[in-house]
Amino acid sequence: MIVLVKTLSAQSAWPIIYYPSENGRPLLHGYIIFNNNDTLRGFIKAIPYGPSRHYLPIILDSDSNRWNPSSVKGIPTSNIRVMFFSKVGPFTKSPIYKYARIDSNHIWQVVGEKGTVKVCENSINGSDSYGQKMVLIGHDGKTVKLYSFISYILHWGGREKMLRNFIKRRYHVQQGQLTSKSGADLINIILEKESEKQ
Repeated sequence: MIVLVKTLSAQSAWPIIYYPSENGRPLLHGYIIFNNNDTLRGFIKAIPYGPSRHYLPIILDSDSNRWNPSSVKGIPTSNIRVMFFSKVGPFTKSPIYKYARIDSNHIWQVVGEKGTVKVCENSINGSDSYGQKMVLIGHDGKTVKLYSFISYILHWGGREKMLRNFIKRRYHVQQGQLTSKSGADLINIILEKESEKQ
């Protein structure tokens, strides 16, 4: 799968100012696949907004009047099945980020996937809670928190420590087997162990 990355001129900027903490969110370009399999291609800011903050702002590629506030449309996240986006910037290649709807309203970034098992984080739903959340989605479609809000605070957002604790509790893996593992390695261990349960 290929997502074409657009490079913007210095004059191009998101035309609506949001809260200061959200204006730094990256500008993304790619496409959305809806529940009915329709697609849209364009630019988004990964900021939920609108009623109950269940909308994503998008500027369509087909909009000839781009970069005006009137060009920004709201897409209900409940209509979105999956999204594939890359960051926009002064470069030729960017990783492709996959986002999926894990409940009736929320789109989460898929940071690891094996078959039907996924590990997701709420990078796009940061306003819904203080701190980053991560969940495991198993074969049955149910979500399991990888760590609690209290753990996030106690470990200062140190993801590796919290992932190690989750693996020890859920899969009974010894601490020594996890000490030197990176965050990506730990996510892969979760995907492998959960896939074995099928």
